[in-house]
Amino acid sequence: MILKEILLNLIILLTKRSVIWGKTVKKCLTINDELEKYVIPNLLKWDKERIANVDMIFIKMSLAEVLYFESIPCNVTLNEYVELSKGIFHRQKQRIHKRSYG
Repeated sequence: MILKEILLNLIILLTKRSVIWGKTVKKCLTINDELEKYVIPNLLKWDKERIANVDMIFIKMSLAEVLYFESIPCNVTLNEYVELSKGIFHRQKQRIHKRSYG
């Protein structure tokens, strides 16, 4: 399953950077089905298949932090994942630009 492989790679990367993020990824792996029960019904006018894997991972990770890591304020969690998403989007945009213009 591609989502599981992506999450496992994230464990390696995130554990090096942050113990909390590593714990969040591990939690997401163990309760993935439970997180989907929260996420899927709230995808208003969106099909699950239309959401990028990375975006779905970020949604699940932020939800897991909010639900299971009470020591982290909700606004901190949301800000972290918004900034993380912006950073990834920016890097993807740079790669596309480099490919287009050599």
